[in-house]
This record gives sequence, C-alpha cells and structure tokens, in this order.
Amino acid sequence: MSVYGQHTTSFGHADRLTVMAISARGDYFDRARGVAASFCLAAAAAAIIGALLPWVKITPAPEAVPGVRNVSQPFTGLEARDGWYVVAAAVAIAVTTTLSVSTRRRGFVWFSILASILIGAIAIADLRAIEDTASGISRRMDIIGDADPAFGLWMVAAAGVISLLGSVGLLTATPRPRTNGIET
Repeated sequence: MSVYGQHTTSFGHADRLTVMAISARGDYFDRARGVAASFCLAAAAAAIIGALLPWVKITPAPEAVPGVRNVSQPFTGLEARDGWYVVAAAVAIAVTTTLSVSTRRRGFVWFSILASILIGAIAIADLRAIEDTASGISRRMDIIGDADPAFGLWMVAAAGVISLLGSVGLLTATPRPRTNGIET
C-alpha cells in the first residue's frame, strides 16, 4: 500500500491475528496461576488415590505360631479412618483452587493452604505412628505383625507437600484487590 508515492506499513488480517494471539495468552501471572493450579489439582487427585491405596504393609512376626492369627491384613487410608479426612481436604483443595482461578481472588487460596497442611499433618502423623504398636492407628486397626508404611501413605505425604507448594504459588500469582488504584 502506498500513500503519496511512499510505501506504508500495511496492517492486514494476519497482523491483527498475531496481536490477538499474543494478548490471548495472558501475562506471566496468568500462566503462573495456571501452573500452580495444575499442581494443586494433580496433588488433590493424588491424595484421593493415595487414600484408596494401602497405607500399611504387614509382615508376619518371626515368632509366628501355626493355627493362630499371626498377621493382620494390609489396610487402606479409608479403612484407617484418617483417609476420609484426606479425601475431604483434597476435595476442598480442588474446589478452592478452581474458585481462586476462576474468580482471581486470594481468599480461597488460604483454604487450600490449610487443607494442604491438614493432609501433610495426617500423613506425617501416620507415618510416625504405624511402627508404634501403642499408637492410635495401630490400636484402631488391631495390627498384628511388623507394620511398615505402604505406597499409599507415601503418596498422600507427597501430595500434601506438592499441594502446599502449589497453593503458595497460587497465592503469590493471584493479584491483590485494588482500591482506587492503590494496592492494599
């Protein structure tokens, strides 16, 4: 295109599409919020799956007597009752993460952080208590034999840590509300 004999830059359809594609991706914080939310949602799913998997693997004691119950069966987090709290906290993480991303509000993230701490605390407490025969979890499940933590409990512990890191990332990537153009 030329105007008065000079060539000018033409802004055609292809140029407008490039600008639209760049602005549609969002800024850095939008992408960071998406990544942090993905970590939170994946960790919530991992916590629920971990609660369904065995938390304790049990080997018979060396002084096993034939004909007598010498070993108890492995049990899941739901059977230990602590898994129900993990599932509830994981659902809370998924809901509050989704609400935080969709509304761009920081208040929901705090519930996600608290739920992540709850998941981690339950997992760490049960990891420490499984080998102790005087602990509450051992008494509730009537463990006979040598008990060791199983994969499901380790998965829940990892999910608690990952969801906590994701929640903190989501908190830092979510903007604070503005009042009259001034950040509060």
